Amino acid sequence: MKVIFLDFDGVLNSSNYSATLFEAGRPTKDEYGQELFDPETVNLLNRIIDETEAKIVISSSWRYLGITALRDMWQERGLHGHIIGMTSMHAVDEYIMEHGLDWLDKGAIASSPRAVEIEAWLHEHDNVDSFVILDDMPMSVTLQPHFVQINPILGLLRAQAEKAVEILNSK
Repeated sequence: MKVIFLDFDGVLNSSNYSATLFEAGRPTKDEYGQELFDPETVNLLNRIIDETEAKIVISSSWRYLGITALRDMWQERGLHGHIIGMTSMHAVDEYIMEHGLDWLDKGAIASSPRAVEIEAWLHEHDNVDSFVILDDMPMSVTLQPHFVQINPILGLLRAQAEKAVEILNSK
């Protein structure tokens, strides 16, 4: 199975797109109470999904909406593919407790909590052949070969989408 760990803010809804909507007097949010996605970034993500048949795991803070609302929003906003899950919102706390880490170690984890959440999800799902992380936040060194960092001002770009396809289809 191929998996895309997906953040929304800065990846699908860029600062530029939100500013364009605001300046035009158009709504920036919908019934989900969340920022609208840039149609260009949606098209690029759809291309990644179509070319790789990857499944989606939400690593975004939007997880708090719940899986049902996210799936409904996914369809209404015209995204392809299937959301198969979300990273745990408690993975970092569980990791710290499980490993009995001291404050210095906790500081290192705090600099990249999503990395811990993604690694925990991967540990629980051994059927992943390849994966990519699309995020505007830094990622741990161990996940760098699978990471495509997005500029939150611009959102997902064509070159980054091509890199994601390459990573996912490398196995």
